[in-house]
Amino acid sequence: MDFQAGRGRRSVLSLAIGAVVLTGVLGACSSSSSDANPAPSTTRSASPSFTEAPPLSSSAAAAVITVLVLNDDGVKAPGIDAMVQALRKVSGVTVKVVAPATNQSGTGGKTSPGAVSFTNTTTASGYPAVSVNGTPADSANVAFNQLHLAPNVVISGINALQNLGPVVDLSGTVGAARVGARQGIPALAVSSGAGKTYDFATAAHYAVDWLASVRSTLPKGPSSTPASVVSLNVPSCGTGRVRGELKLAQQTKLLPGQSSLGTSNCLSKVTPNTEVAAFSDGFATLVPLPLDPVS
Repeated sequence: MDFQAGRGRRSVLSLAIGAVVLTGVLGACSSSSSDANPAPSTTRSASPSFTEAPPLSSSAAAAVITVLVLNDDGVKAPGIDAMVQALRKVSGVTVKVVAPATNQSGTGGKTSPGAVSFTNTTTASGYPAVSVNGTPADSANVAFNQLHLAPNVVISGINALQNLGPVVDLSGTVGAARVGARQGIPALAVSSGAGKTYDFATAAHYAVDWLASVRSTLPKGPSSTPASVVSLNVPSCGTGRVRGELKLAQQTKLLPGQSSLGTSNCLSKVTPNTEVAAFSDGFATLVPLPLDPVS
């Protein structure tokens, strides 16, 4: 697949910003190319392709970034598709998707023994992606080590069901994000809370806001210095709306009567100062996580 993004042109006479087309290659298939990628033991990825990115605004033209999108619900899941579509609306952003072929929820940071295979596919709405026959962490490793991607930031999700407090180490969404952070790439794990339906659109909105807040500080690519990983959990409100975002410390133990898997009361008037309680009372929670699981 040929990945197309935007290449800005400035007219000498009008100084107007023109349309943009960025091109790149994800997963070259020939060892004769300088970008050649070693194939997995059973499958070699064909030349993947990206669709055209939105036109850049003049304010974003100097800061084009690449976002690597991962998840644990599988490449065809609605959450990752909602995240991709939201990112495509952001000026100066190229989106690359590498995700498990099937639902891999609850696999944490586990990896498969030996090489894993991968192939070309699309998300549910047809956006080009790479499908990996392995875990979320395998997908991240394929992105960095097999496809040799060099994103500026990793966004993992949107996961269907919140990942709060002491259960985060079980999350493949978090596990994939941590692989990115170990590569020196800032990573966000995004989850949409339990409800009658998952409100992926609202979760994507908060994720895009987070990206805007860190965009000016993003690295140019992987490095030997680990980066940060944060977890964003956004309620799916049955009534009312998300009450805002609270930046809190990770809650490693549940308090009496608490559940990390419950629904949120978005009509609550209480403003708690702990992660699980804040989410339960209708707040989106943004929580920094340790690079490695807490044993």
